[in-house]
Amino acid sequence: MITNWKQRSVALLTLSLTFATAGEFWQERNEQHGQSHLPLADIVINDKTIQVELATTTRTQAYGLMNRLILPENQGMLFVFNQTQPLSFWMKNTKIPLDILYFDEEGRLVDFAEAVPCLNDPCPSYPSKVQGKYVLEIGKGERKRLGIEIGDQLKKID
Repeated sequence: MITNWKQRSVALLTLSLTFATAGEFWQERNEQHGQSHLPLADIVINDKTIQVELATTTRTQAYGLMNRLILPENQGMLFVFNQTQPLSFWMKNTKIPLDILYFDEEGRLVDFAEAVPCLNDPCPSYPSKVQGKYVLEIGKGERKRLGIEIGDQLKKID
């Protein structure tokens, strides 16, 4: 717990700076997803727009797309981490197959995995071969349908 006003001020300033620069690859929609209640945003890659739920907290990132039965075309979840780091995802209690796309701090696709549902332990992990800062989960086959390849870039949104 932060106890004095100087520590609180520094913490709030740090948090404000983090969020001030965090949205450079997405445009928030001032809406929430009906099921997850996460903020909705649009991202653009290869001139294609994908509506995403923003998972920015440890709790929302851990839950991800668990227990969903469908994920429509051009929709997904964008996981936003505080720093570039080794990333690995698994499909525990995820009922739909997914394409998992790993992006670096510049918004460049550095790795991807085609993940299958896992309803029983042990579940396999899908680690990125390269450290990343953002992860996009979209429905199985969406990466190919949208023509997304290694090196493709998320468009910066002003």
